[in-house]
Amino acid sequence: MLAEGEPNGALAELSALLRHVIASKGTNNSELARRTSYRRQQIAEAVNGHNVPSEGLAKKLDEALDADGQVIALRDQADRERKARRLNLLLPRTEAAQDVETADLRLMPALGRRVDAAGLALPIPQVAGDRAAASDPDPVTATGGAEMTARKASEHATDAAGCSLPDLTIDQLDDDLRHLAAQYGAITLPNAYQQAQALLDVAQRSLERTKAPRQLSRLYLLAGEAAALCGSACFDLSLLRPAAQFARTAALYGQTIEFGPLQAFAHGTLAYIAYWQRRPAEGVRHALAAAEAPGVGTVGRRRIAAIAGRAWAHLGETSQARAAMAEAEALTDSSEHDDLHDIDGEFGMTIERMLMSNAATALLLGDAEAACTYAQAALDQYSALPAEQRPPMFVAQAQADLANARLACGDADGAAAALDAVLTLPVSWRGTGVIQRVNSIRLRLVTPAFAQAQALRGYGDAIEDWAAMVPAQADLIRPVAPMTES
Repeated sequence: MLAEGEPNGALAELSALLRHVIASKGTNNSELARRTSYRRQQIAEAVNGHNVPSEGLAKKLDEALDADGQVIALRDQADRERKARRLNLLLPRTEAAQDVETADLRLMPALGRRVDAAGLALPIPQVAGDRAAASDPDPVTATGGAEMTARKASEHATDAAGCSLPDLTIDQLDDDLRHLAAQYGAITLPNAYQQAQALLDVAQRSLERTKAPRQLSRLYLLAGEAAALCGSACFDLSLLRPAAQFARTAALYGQTIEFGPLQAFAHGTLAYIAYWQRRPAEGVRHALAAAEAPGVGTVGRRRIAAIAGRAWAHLGETSQARAAMAEAEALTDSSEHDDLHDIDGEFGMTIERMLMSNAATALLLGDAEAACTYAQAALDQYSALPAEQRPPMFVAQAQADLANARLACGDADGAAAALDAVLTLPVSWRGTGVIQRVNSIRLRLVTPAFAQAQALRGYGDAIEDWAAMVPAQADLIRPVAPMTES
């Protein structure tokens, strides 16, 4: 009997193949990690049969081990089996079938037995020694039962084949989501939420219109991406409870299809929602959960490290916060990839956005000079981009951090110059992050050190007027153009 959690089917064959080839070539997981640019943990999970490796990892392993496509073929078969089991499309094995080793299954065609397309043996009445011995059932009963089963199977297959969507419909949804994620910082916050909500609705309705496993897997991912974008927009609009609900929804979609990057992104969002709500310990827990998600590339790990740094700083753990900041800075070589964070935009974490985040973390740690350095570096990076590629809200956040850091350093004139740039931000981009930063500046202005500063006179009232003008939540319920479906 297979132990619970033990790999079987094509996944077991893939594990056996990898172990055999690795041993025969005298290499190891660490060496393969170096040659493939994947993490050792990902290699070990594939070799031990704990997870179906990604297509990219399978291709790299096949090349590194000179496997002539065997790794890729077994990986694809294991992926099909995993999706089919999740949708209950595979027949359960009988005890006898489960007792037969993989080598015995390969002998079955020669013994006149049938093996289905997924590599699963049909029920075997008895097993004798190392061979599967067929019994001699009553031919009339067996024939009638087989015909009835075949007829039902045919009807089920016909129904399933007729319940699918045009691939172009899903391709369009994928393209729309990628475009929204990439342009997130360039469109107004209410508009971003409306578009994400509409795309989530399309994805969820599309899930009800198909039974094709491949399409279901794609649509669960797209629904998760749309939910994640809804969560980001709700956070920026100061709707923190819905933001957390959308993030949890995205995490559950990622869990459904066992896609680590989506789970990592969702836990990262839950982390910063938690520390914004003054629950830093919960924020740290979510950041650590995000870091443990499998299959996350360099950009995703940079995002996780930046968020973790802020969570640790809110918790008052200086050493852990600085370590996370350093890790985020070190992750500049995009040698590892994943299919979510590499979309970039809201799903990514650019160098300039990471520097901006580290500036805010440095302020929490009371390191004003480091905050100035990080904020100015972020603004320099943004300035190097074409004007249309500079996200207004993120640039304003960096300017606000610079103003706050300059105040902490006693530079009233420099703070006023940076604050002037922030106060020109249009209402539709005044999200939670920049509003909280500006309010923090307002609190610093009333301290004795700056209350009488000539350069800052009048800024307190200006900030109060500015912060009172935020995106109207009523904008979120205005109708949007319907999304196309086929």
